[in-house]
Parts: sequence; C-alpha cells; structure tokens
Amino acid sequence: TLVTPGGLVSQGRWTGVPSPRNHPLSPRVRITADMAYLIGLFISEGHTSGGKHVGWSFHEKETHLHHAVQETLKCVLGMESSKRHHILNHCVQIGVVSKILAHTFRASFGAGSLDKHFPQEWLWELDNTCLSKLLDGIFDGDGYRDSGGNNARMLTTKSSLLAYQVHAALMRLGRATSRSSYPDGVWKVREQTTAAAGEFNGQGFWHSISAINQHEFNGEVYNLEVEEDNSYVV
Repeated sequence: TLVTPGGLVSQGRWTGVPSPRNHPLSPRVRITADMAYLIGLFISEGHTSGGKHVGWSFHEKETHLHHAVQETLKCVLGMESSKRHHILNHCVQIGVVSKILAHTFRASFGAGSLDKHFPQEWLWELDNTCLSKLLDGIFDGDGYRDSGGNNARMLTTKSSLLAYQVHAALMRLGRATSRSSYPDGVWKVREQTTAAAGEFNGQGFWHSISAINQHEFNGEVYNLEVEEDNSYVV
C-alpha cells in the first residue's frame, strides 16, 4: 500500500514508500525461471544509479510486471523494494538498494540501452525453461505484437549485441526468427509464429539443405575458412 501524507498528493508528484536500507546479497544466486524473468525485465526496463540503486520503470497499468519484480526480489533475493508512482508521466518505478546487486547487474547486463546484453555463455548453458523466461522478460518490457495479423512478437533495441543474442536464443529454442538493422541504429528481432527450420545440438545451429543447383563456371575458386571451426564460404 502506498502511503502519502494528506494534502501532498497532486498531479506530477512522486508518491510512494521510503527506499529500504541497503540489502546484502548472497555471493551465489541460482538462476531460476523467476530470476531469469526478473533479469529479462531489467535488460529491457531496468537501470542502475549511484552505485547502489537498481530500478525498473513501467507504465502504471503494467501491474503484473510491478508485482513480478517485487515478488521475485522478496522471495528469491530476500529484498524489500520501494514502489513510486509518477502520476503525471503514468510511470511506476520499482527500486531496491544494494551495492552488490547494482554492481552485478551493471557488469553482467549492461549500463544503458546501447550496452544491454546477457552473458554469452547463457546461450548454451541455461536450460530451455530459464532461457525462455529470460526472453519473455525482454519481450514483455521492450517488445510488442505485430499488428499485421500473425501476432508475431517483435523486439526493438539499440543494442546490436542484445539483438544478436535474442535472435540466437530463439533459434536455440527452435523458434523461427529474423533480425534486421535500420539506419537510425535500431535493431528489430521478430519471433515468427511458425517453427524454425533448423535445430540446435549444443554446439551450433544446423539447417537442412533445401535444394542443390548446378551452374557452369570457368575460373578460380577461393575458400574462406574459419580457423578451428572449419566452416567456410566458397
């Protein structure tokens, strides 16, 4: 419940509860589905400040996201969070004070929109449930549904690395996906409603050969090979 002294509520004011004291954090936190979803929401809607503040900003109507962040902070990390409502901007901000969490999130998931990402090894090491929940958090924060009639999920980001990672993670999960860049520096990742044509075997993505065509050619042929990987382009 948000409590504000009577007479102080007016349009444009922040209302909320005082920020909790600095929280300690266990040196090892298991990545559960709920924790993965929290991290996904941080990648899309989160920020750190002052070396100890971690925050998530949402529209005031996204109450299910407010609840998800506060419940995970409390139940998984043992942290009480603050909740502030900026009436004029229709924005709700969830915050927690923890130097360790702020440092960990900033180092592991990026400090700004151009730098947002997740650890590269998660593409291979997270189980399918946690990886899927991580993507759900990212899409629920920064994504939207395509209005073209197929209801595909779309993600818009300025982080080229995040666009690549989301695209690769969707492929690993067997979902058809595409990735596009635009002149203004924006990347878009699309999750198709159809199943992916390839499969992930723990080492890479494999796609079946759909057709073989023969063409006459007279000249030199050069192979560009990737060292150790042994993949190449003719």
